Amino acid sequence: AVRVGPFIGIPVDLGGVSETGVIDTQGGIGFQAIDVVASRLTFQGPLRVVGRARVGGGAPVEVRGATLSGDVRLGRQVVRQPRIAVHPLPPDIPSRVTIGTRVLRNFAVAIDQRSMLVRLARADTGAVILAE
Repeated sequence: AVRVGPFIGIPVDLGGVSETGVIDTQGGIGFQAIDVVASRLTFQGPLRVVGRARVGGGAPVEVRGATLSGDVRLGRQVVRQPRIAVHPLPPDIPSRVTIGTRVLRNFAVAIDQRSMLVRLARADTGAVILAE
């Protein structure tokens, strides 16, 4: 794992596009990306407005979303063709990709901030260390 400002990030592959995904234990989303990342992704259809969000206490922003053509890989864990939410983040949130609670709820998550190890365990696949 790596520090992304005050947050913890892990390697994430979004349909062949490598990024660092920030673990967001407070965000009720699945996967989120900013526009510059989304422009590199391949979706099954066009991005469509799916709602509005208030991020970090700021003004509401438009949220667009679409289903990724490929899969998302978190280490050996795979999320098949998830929906990706796309919207800007305030400057004090240095994330390009966010992994929110709709994804994290499928795992037991262990974060060791001293050794910078993150473990996601899922009942059907067991524990996997994602990053060292």
